[in-house]
Amino acid sequence: MAHILIDGYNLGLQKGTGVATYARNLSYEISNLGHSVSVLYGNRAAPSRDKLLREITFFDSNVGDRNRLLEIAEQMNRALLGPLGHAAKDVPVTGRVISRAFDARMPRYDRLYNATDVFQRSQSSFKLWGGLSRVKMPDQPDLAHWTYPVPLRVPKTPNIYTLHDLVPLRLPYTTLDNKKRYLKLLKVLNKTADHFVTVSECSKRDLIDILGISPERITNTYQSVDIPAKFKDKPEDQLRAK
Repeated sequence: MAHILIDGYNLGLQKGTGVATYARNLSYEISNLGHSVSVLYGNRAAPSRDKLLREITFFDSNVGDRNRLLEIAEQMNRALLGPLGHAAKDVPVTGRVISRAFDARMPRYDRLYNATDVFQRSQSSFKLWGGLSRVKMPDQPDLAHWTYPVPLRVPKTPNIYTLHDLVPLRLPYTTLDNKKRYLKLLKVLNKTADHFVTVSECSKRDLIDILGISPERITNTYQSVDIPAKFKDKPEDQLRAK
């Protein structure tokens, strides 16, 4: 059984996204294959030695709210330090915090971790230094699977990245991304990633033709789907009518 880490970058958003659905389905399939799943989140809760407090702040959507100017100043200070490492802490989920409101958004997991504001901090660092930030995990995973191109990696373990498409580069007028920074990140990942995953043959061709990624470093898994039993168990004529 392997210990596989996935990121909670999109899973942590209050509104769902296609990438969040992808990450959630991925967590279930990893578990179905018999492997251990851990998920790394990046909410703004400061690390604490108190396990109960870590559980409380993980489910607190208001945690870390503070003066915006102070927050910007701290982000600038962190970014100036360069792409330093981030330390993740385990999040004990004991049931003492009533978290039913989060059930629909939660992935399948054996362990949850949080590294304070790690996704925003790594982006700030990348803007200045152009390098990937490192995340130190309490338990070293056998594989880190980043479900979105983020400027992060776990040292001393294989790191793979899912690149869903190249819409910001192919259709630049349809997104608000900083295209120069996005392209730079993908070029850095091309040099550092151990492997790439994508979800269509079209996207795979784009990764090869536009970014120059070697075909043998890309695996197309297509998109996974989980059809609810209430639909699967109905006769086809009823489904068609509905």
